[in-house]
Parts: sequence; C-alpha cells; structure tokens
Amino acid sequence: MARLIVVNVGISLWEEWNKYRQALQGLLRIPFPADNDLTALDTALINPQEAIERFENLQESSLEHRVAKALTEVMKTLWGSKDPRLTVHCGSPQRRNSCGELAGLSLMGIMPEDAIVLLYSETNSGAFCATTLEMMLQQGVVVPKGVSVEKRRIRGLQIDNLACFLEEGVVNYVLEIHNLYQNNHRADKRRDMVLNITGGYKGLIPYAGIVGMHFQIPICYLYEESDELLWLQPLAVTIAYADFFHSYWEAFKLICPPGTPPYPSQAFWSRITPSERDKVKPFVRDRDQKVELSSHAVLCYTLAYSKEQLPPKKSQGPLLPPPKGFE
Repeated sequence: MARLIVVNVGISLWEEWNKYRQALQGLLRIPFPADNDLTALDTALINPQEAIERFENLQESSLEHRVAKALTEVMKTLWGSKDPRLTVHCGSPQRRNSCGELAGLSLMGIMPEDAIVLLYSETNSGAFCATTLEMMLQQGVVVPKGVSVEKRRIRGLQIDNLACFLEEGVVNYVLEIHNLYQNNHRADKRRDMVLNITGGYKGLIPYAGIVGMHFQIPICYLYEESDELLWLQPLAVTIAYADFFHSYWEAFKLICPPGTPPYPSQAFWSRITPSERDKVKPFVRDRDQKVELSSHAVLCYTLAYSKEQLPPKKSQGPLLPPPKGFE
C-alpha cells in the first residue's frame, strides 16, 4: 500500500556542510558551492531581519537558489555514483556525508506512489534546509523521480524560546499531524502513514513518540551510521486525555481551551476536592494567585481534542471546545 511519509526536518544539511564537503571534495569531481556564496548565505540565515519567506520560495537568480541548486547537484552525484568507495556499505560516504533526512529516507524503499511531507521549524535555516531537501527529492535524490513532496512550516517550532517551543511549537506539530491524519483518512486513496524522526530537533523526539501512539502511526529513526532503521510500532493502547479533562471540567472550563486568560487561583481550586488536587497540579501553572494551563496540559488538551475528532467520533456526550487552530 502507498505510504504518506512525514519527515521531521532539522538543519544538519546546512550546519554540517563543511564536514561533508571536506570528505566529498576528494571523491566527487563536480563544482561545489562557492565559499563566498556560503559565507553570504550564512550571514543572511542568521540575520533576524530576513523574512523566512525568502528561504521558503527561492527566487531563480537569488543567492539562496544558487547554493541550494549546487548542494542538490552534489547530492545527486553522490547518491547516483557507482564508485565502490561510496557504496560499499551503509556507513559509506553516501550516508555518513548526507543529512539525517536523506540518510533515513534512503532506507525506506520509497515507491513512486508514496508521498512525502517535510515538517520544518519556524527559522530561516529550517526553511532553507526544507526547501533544499524538497529540491533534492523532486530531482530524484534517494527517491524515485515523481514522488509527491511538499513542505510545511510549524509555527513556534524553534529553540530560542522554550515556552514558545512547548506551548506553540509542539502543539502546532500535533495539529499538523492531526490534519494530515484526517485528510489522509478522508482521501479516496488512503495511504499508510509513517513518521520519520531521523532529522529535526532532538527535543521533539519524546513528543513524536506520544504522537505516534496517539495516532497509531509507526515511527522510524536511523541511529547514527546503522545499516537499518529502528522502528517503534504503535501499541494497542490509548491514553484517555479527554476523560481526564471531562472529569474535572467544572474547574478546567475556567481556563480552557488553550489561550484562555488566567483565572483566580482560589476560585479554580475551590472546584476540585482536596484529595484530587495532586492529580490536577501538573496540568496548571499557578502563580501570582492565578492559574492557567501548563505547557504539559496544553499538549494533553490538544491531543484530547484531536482524539475526540478522529473517526469514529463520539456519538454522545459533551465534546471539548477546540483549541486555537482546530476551528
């Protein structure tokens, strides 16, 4: 059956390029990106004044397009080579000197009928790497030409602001996978959904595990220079996030859905019996005599709402109000 392969995208394609280049220049007799172009692009990528859209939609004559095209030619040559020095084993320069996303995809046996979705961070570097990977895949690097490839930016997914990462980035990551799951379920030709987490932020990995269990999606990961993917198959269990919120809804309705302003602490806790408060404490942030959902609770609430919307939907009983992005 055809697959929908969702790929976490990081920035190793760019960050590790100098290491790849040193190893490959003696093996590949083709032009590499010019040093002055690399320096200029590096300056642009770290400039907070540069709009992320510049690196998502590359203009034909731009610096970033020139570098992306040169990187693509290097990887096309590397992966298309029959030189035994490059293809002897999985730990060869093909995988050792490619980013994790390409290395992981190369072991998935991708077929022309499969589809790939690249999920990337809300950063200039993340956008450039995703756009360059999209170019590489569309030109047949590690996958058959013609495979459907698209990229999607995850709002709030970055590493400069931890609260934003937890309360926006992780939640929007869940939202994106929820939408992909729903759209795939409704499609005339449904695909088997797979999540490849070889690339992307390491801090996202535990949440990806939760998401895989929640949506019953198998997860794969390429460990370092291993010659096979590690697989985490979904367990036949579910976590009753929605039941938890419904059990304490008299209190939680004061601070739900996510984004609801903080509520006076005393009024909130008065709706929960003292013997039950220890169960609720991890789900709230209580400070300055006001409570709001904790970052952990925001994630759990998003998963709870998602579960109530996934087929089969509940036929009766109250449903949680939608968090932002689900309307």
